[in-house]
Amino acid sequence: MTSSFGLRFFTVFFVLIASASAARADAYSDFWDSIRRDNSRSLAALLAKGMDPNTVGANGDPALVTALREQAKDATRVLLEAPGLKPDQAGVGGETALMVAAIQGNEGVARQLIERGAQVNRAGWAPLHYAASAGHVGIVDLLLAHGAKVDAQTAGGVTPLMMAARDNQTRVVDRLLEVKAKRDLCSDRGLSAADFARHAGHGKLAQRLSIAHCA
Repeated sequence: MTSSFGLRFFTVFFVLIASASAARADAYSDFWDSIRRDNSRSLAALLAKGMDPNTVGANGDPALVTALREQAKDATRVLLEAPGLKPDQAGVGGETALMVAAIQGNEGVARQLIERGAQVNRAGWAPLHYAASAGHVGIVDLLLAHGAKVDAQTAGGVTPLMMAARDNQTRVVDRLLEVKAKRDLCSDRGLSAADFARHAGHGKLAQRLSIAHCA
C-alpha cells in the first residue's frame, strides 16, 4: 500500500513538473511572437504574469533590442515601461538598445532609454558612433547633452567624427566640429577623419578635414 501511494505521489509530481515546463515553454514562445507581431496587449499580459522583460532570444538579443530591430513600436513601448528592465543589456555584437535607437534615428526611444538610465558612454563602440555614422543630428545633440564624449574612441581608435566622415554625413561633421571634436586624432592604423573620408571617395570633405599630422 505504501509502495502504491509512493508511486502515485511521484507520478503526480512529475506530471506537475512536466506541465509547468510546458507552460513556461509556451509563455516563452508567446513572448517572442508578441514582440515580432507587435502585439502590445499580449506582451503586457505576459509581463504581468511574470515574464522577464530582459529575456534573451535564441539569437542572443534581449527583448528590447529585438523589438527595436523589428521596428515593433508598440512592443518597444511596453518593454520600455516594464519594471525591472535593464536598459543597458547588450545583444549580438555588444549592441545596446540605445545604440540601435541611435542608428535608427529614433530620438523618442533614445530619450526614454536615457531617462531609464541607459549609459551614453561605453567602452568601445558607443551610441554616438552609431548616430554619427547614420547622420542623425538630433540624436547626436541628445547624446552630447547627456554627456557623451565627443572624441570617444573604439579599441581601434575610431571616433564618431571618423564615422561621420566615412559616410559623408556633413551635417554631423559640422556639429561635431562645433563642439570641438578633434580632427587630428588617428586610429591605430594611423588614419584620421580626413583619411576616412578620402578612402570612401569623399574628396571635398577630406580636404575640409585635412591635418598636418596625427596628434
